[in-house]
Parts: sequence; structure tokens; C-alpha cells
Amino acid sequence: MHDDGSATEELTWRTSPRSRRPSLAPCAFSMTARGETPDHMARARTLDAPVLANPILSRRAIELQDDFEIDDVAVERGAVEGPSGRGGRLRFSLLREVTLSNKRLDGAALTDVVLERVDLTTTNLTKANLRRVSLADCRCLGLNLAEANLVGVRFTACAIEMANLRFATLQRVIFERCVLRSADFGNATMTDVVFEDCELRLTPRSRAPEKTAPSRTN
Repeated sequence: MHDDGSATEELTWRTSPRSRRPSLAPCAFSMTARGETPDHMARARTLDAPVLANPILSRRAIELQDDFEIDDVAVERGAVEGPSGRGGRLRFSLLREVTLSNKRLDGAALTDVVLERVDLTTTNLTKANLRRVSLADCRCLGLNLAEANLVGVRFTACAIEMANLRFATLQRVIFERCVLRSADFGNATMTDVVFEDCELRLTPRSRAPEKTAPSRTN
């Protein structure tokens, strides 16, 4: 993003692998095959890294409305205005230190997006499509991802407490150094999902994901 390469260095650091094994709380569903992340998952970490626009347009604020289309923007410590962006589209963009708390983004599509230190408290992303999205140091309390489709998504050092992922589909998703207290994965479909150095304490009603490849804890 910047000529001095500072944004690139930060994103590279956030995708660097960690080798420490987590101390996990009891989980409502079993996760098998403990061990190192397989080679294909290591490759996926690189392939699924978001690709930001170059050049990218720095904006002080963006405005949400239903069916919005926003591409190639960077908003740092700015404002995201408007209560609802249902069915909208955000691509090739960076949001840093902004709030999306209580926003309605159900059915929205986020592709090649980086979210850093973003407040997603009770944000509604029901039935949203997230592809190559990186979330780092985000507050995701009560985040609603029910029936959402997540492909190549990475959560790093996020507080994902009381989040709703019921009936969501997760493919090549990495949770790294996250707190998932009372998260609900009931009836979620999970393929190549990694929980790395996370605290897992899921809701009692979270049942084993359906039609999954083994999820892994490292």
C-alpha cells in the first residue's frame, strides 16, 4: 500500500506461522489430527492472502447503503457511515481502526479485504460471502455470521466471543490467537479449518460440524 512497504511488512508478519501449542478449554465438538499444519494449508495461507488495490484511494469516510459497491479504498481512523449495507460489495480495500458495530451487512460480499482493529460488535453478516479476508486485532463480540460463506479467511488475535456461526460454511479458515468464548458453530460445515493457539469455549448447543474434513488444532 505504501511506497515504504510498511503495510506489506505488517501483513506479512500477521501471516507468519506459529509453532506453540494452545492450552484449550473443552470444546463441544472433537477436532482430530493434532500436529503441524499440513503443507497444503501452509500454501493456502499464501494463496488466500488478500490482494489490495495498487494504487489504493485513501478516504476519510465511506457511506454504506443497501447494495453499495466500494472498491480500492483505504479508511484509517475514519468513519463508516450509514446503518445498513445489505447485499453490498467491498473489494480490494483496507479498513483500519474504524467501527462497523451494529451495522447490517447481511448478504454482503467482502473480497480481498483487510480489517485491522475494527469494531465488529454485533455486526450482522448473516449469509455474507467472505473470500480472502484478513481480520487482525478485531473486536467481534456477538458477530453474526450465521449461514455465511467463508473461504480463505484468517482471524488473528480477535475476540470472537458470543459469535454466531450456525449453519455457516468455512473453507480454509484460520483462527490464530483468538478467544472464542461462547461461540456457536452449531451445524457449521468446516473444511481445512485451523485453530492455532486459541481459547475455545463453545456453547453447549454447538454440535459437531457436518460433512467436514478434520479441523485441526496446532
